[in-house]
Amino acid sequence: MQWQRVVISQYRINDGFMVKYFHDAFFFFTIFWLIKGSNGIILLLVDWRIRNMTIAFQLAVFALIATSLILLISVPVVFASPEGWSGNKNVVFSGTSLWIGLVFLVGILNSLIS
Repeated sequence: MQWQRVVISQYRINDGFMVKYFHDAFFFFTIFWLIKGSNGIILLLVDWRIRNMTIAFQLAVFALIATSLILLISVPVVFASPEGWSGNKNVVFSGTSLWIGLVFLVGILNSLIS
């Protein structure tokens, strides 16, 4: 098997394809490997899974941060409102349950991508 040389500093692969990011170079390298008849499909699937899991992880972290900020503002407002705890406890419990679920989701996704 002949390995294709990837030059990342110049963003070019020997066969003339232009790449901008390292994962693109990995993708083209995997395609060349598939053409030569080896088991490159496994590497292609792993690369696809890592990219999609990274996006899911980033979205989950963003949702966790947004939920944390919303709870940081809304919980003191709920306690300061005239109705107080008795009128708004379902909202606080729902937000807290969402936050706990996101913490577990971020932990699970982190273990899958690292």
